[in-house]
Amino acid sequence: MAPCDYFRNVDLRKYLTYWGSAVTLTAVGLWMAYAAVASESMSAGMRALYAVADAMVWLLPLVWVSRKWLYAVPAWGTLLAVVIEANLLYARNFNDCIAGISYFASGTVNPFVISASLSSLRAADMTLLLSIGALWMLTARMRRSYSRSNPGMAVYAALAVMLFAAQCGASVRRQAIYSGTSIPEAFDDYRDGFRQQTAWKGYVAQYGFPGYLVRAMKDNFRTPVRLSARDITLIDDFRRNYRPSAPLPVGADSMLSLNSGKNLILIIVESLNAKAITLPEAPLVAPNLTRLAADTAVLHFPRIEAMTGHGRSSDGQFLYNTGMLPLREEALINRYASAPYPSLAKILGRESTEIIGEDRSVWNHGQTSLSYGFSRLIDNTVPSGTPIAEMDSLIFARALRELPRLQRPFYLEVTTIGMHKPYGRDTGVDLPLPPDSYTAEDRHYLEALHAFDRALGDFLDSISRSGQAGESVIVIAADHEEMYPMLSERFTEKTIPAFILGSGMPRAPRHSAPHIQADLFPTVLDAIGRTSTEEYRGMGRSMLRDTVATTFTLPRLWEISEIQIKSRQFPCFIPANGVNH
Repeated sequence: MAPCDYFRNVDLRKYLTYWGSAVTLTAVGLWMAYAAVASESMSAGMRALYAVADAMVWLLPLVWVSRKWLYAVPAWGTLLAVVIEANLLYARNFNDCIAGISYFASGTVNPFVISASLSSLRAADMTLLLSIGALWMLTARMRRSYSRSNPGMAVYAALAVMLFAAQCGASVRRQAIYSGTSIPEAFDDYRDGFRQQTAWKGYVAQYGFPGYLVRAMKDNFRTPVRLSARDITLIDDFRRNYRPSAPLPVGADSMLSLNSGKNLILIIVESLNAKAITLPEAPLVAPNLTRLAADTAVLHFPRIEAMTGHGRSSDGQFLYNTGMLPLREEALINRYASAPYPSLAKILGRESTEIIGEDRSVWNHGQTSLSYGFSRLIDNTVPSGTPIAEMDSLIFARALRELPRLQRPFYLEVTTIGMHKPYGRDTGVDLPLPPDSYTAEDRHYLEALHAFDRALGDFLDSISRSGQAGESVIVIAADHEEMYPMLSERFTEKTIPAFILGSGMPRAPRHSAPHIQADLFPTVLDAIGRTSTEEYRGMGRSMLRDTVATTFTLPRLWEISEIQIKSRQFPCFIPANGVNH
């Protein structure tokens, strides 16, 4: 049969017309997904190839459906559209795709996430809705005359395989160009990367959206990690040999030992980018933080690299409480909120209280508070509907009421919430910023910062008036930065600041050097007088000491941390005056 005769078959033409239209409409959503999460690494032509190939692969299981079940096609397309839109919103907020385990984790879906997502909606998202609506209308119109075509099924399957092969080949070639390797070597990297990728948007860029979804679903059926002989060796080597900090400067040990009987107050600030307190308007926006940065009696660390991943706020709290590094491919709280983690509270072995604004169910806070060894968790200090201008004031007011009830010395952790995104809503703060100098999101962010700074100043003044300032070491640090694309491009640095009040230590040049977020854990231990390097010190380097050469690179430390978290096996430590866990 001649090719022209082959395609004169009416059923075949109708079949291919329907499926060609279905693929085109489905590819619209996939094009949007690639434009959002892979635009920097993929050309327009590559995105088009991926979108069409993915659409054909996604619809391939349904090409043999009968007329009776044809509505399964737009239903299947709608499911994909929902997943795409969720990832679009996630990428706009977190610059990545949704971690696999998060699809079935209720703890990460809360009012804060929902409000931030809804604020990220754009008019272009209507294109996705319109394409799915058009697919439903097309199916309704053609369903009566639709009939399966065996030749059509063969044509569709052949085209899908060819496009999928072209997609894989393009990815391998791009990998070879990027890494400067041969095609066979690039293919090995492409194959092995499916198991080793840490950034979820990397799966989309390399393996297409269906490949990403396969990997995401696979994550939900992982069996618990069992330690191999190599894993045990890595953990044991870390416990015995990780000593990244030099001895304290002369006289510092005896000076810091005076702090061992002091209270520890850790204030974790929501979403504070270090850039915000270096702006020309910083004295207006954050006068108290600016004053602390200039006070030589305060230890100020202006450039700390944020290390949080999908967990963001919960990752920051994990870093500060445990000294470990968070998971890179998922939010730790989804599966590992409950574990016998080493922690500040356990090392100090004193009454410890945690105060948060939201409900303890948000981000699995009830479980993490227990895992970190807190004696008490006080939640719901910020009622629903509270203006941003008042949120952090309420949290600090609750902390002030709690202070007289705590047995000294105590450990109090206060976590703020007022600077949490979205930044497109009115804050209730009147801040006379220069006109036309900031975007609307920047202005609202700085207004929220101003509200926090005012609440912080009132809190510190109250502690000073009560006479407790001299009895306490106060640490102020951001849980993570907030940066572009949530804010303008002036906030592109992934850095946060930290302050330590009441340590008695003079400020040194090393404090201005770049540090990483994990460095705060051993620094706090030093500041509170726990200077022994024999007990557990976390995975960072004390910012009060010089660093020493070590074979433990950051990637290696991250691997060790991940092994311990997933196996729930942690280094043993017995603090001199603490609790043995």
